[in-house]
Amino acid sequence: MRNNLPPGDRPLPFRFLTVASSFQQESVFRPHGLGMHQILAVTGGSGLLRIGGQTHPLRRGCAFYTDPVVPHDYEDGGGLTTAWLTFEGAGVSPLLAHYGDPPFVLYTQADTDALAAQLAAIEAEYCGERREAVLSAMTYDFAARFFGAGSAHTCTPLDAVARYMEQHYTEPLTAAQLAARYASSVSKFCADFRARFGCTAFEMILRLRLQYAADLLATGSAVPVREIALRCGFADAAYFCKAYKRAFGETPTQTRRAAAGGQFPLDNVRLRLKTWG
Repeated sequence: MRNNLPPGDRPLPFRFLTVASSFQQESVFRPHGLGMHQILAVTGGSGLLRIGGQTHPLRRGCAFYTDPVVPHDYEDGGGLTTAWLTFEGAGVSPLLAHYGDPPFVLYTQADTDALAAQLAAIEAEYCGERREAVLSAMTYDFAARFFGAGSAHTCTPLDAVARYMEQHYTEPLTAAQLAARYASSVSKFCADFRARFGCTAFEMILRLRLQYAADLLATGSAVPVREIALRCGFADAAYFCKAYKRAFGETPTQTRRAAAGGQFPLDNVRLRLKTWG
């Protein structure tokens, strides 16, 4: 839905441009960015997001922001549904500055149902009374809540480390690096992390890497298993295959074959991954 209301002589600080609370997402390619600020939430299905030289799996619970000029593209991997908002206005820059001017933000465990509900409320206001000041306030509130969810002001130091891991799990990570971000000794970091999340930091990293691998395989990617292992942060393909089978009860090749046959194994393997340890 596109906002056709004229901005007026005194434009409000936030103005939504397009909004959708439920959308069957097609694949898009944006080599020069979208040209407007966008927040997108994945409400179903699966896909891939490519941005900044990295590929991220998209599934229910993922939500991301892109700056107007950041090149990116996303690919429908099967039944990808989204909810999104694009916006502009003089108030956008001060809000982004408050959160460190991020050109790109990705959450992998967002409440995307709640985000879609907020966007549905914006749609309803636009289709109903169309109060421009109310729409501006609702757009600001949506963006502020989105960025605030990942702000250092609203999460603990351990939460900040976990979010860092979610963004960098395909890279080599050491306990010393993570402990330094927590500003503690390795032993204290490891003990505090287990107490907070119920697993070790490297168990969490392993699960993130394995889930990424499952998402890549389930999209029907023809990339060799060895290359998928490297992309997901595994230096040893044999270890990757062993860990994958232990987590999911099937080999990477079996997951790929099931996806190619239209069996959509992702929901099942995700359930097994949550209970594996």
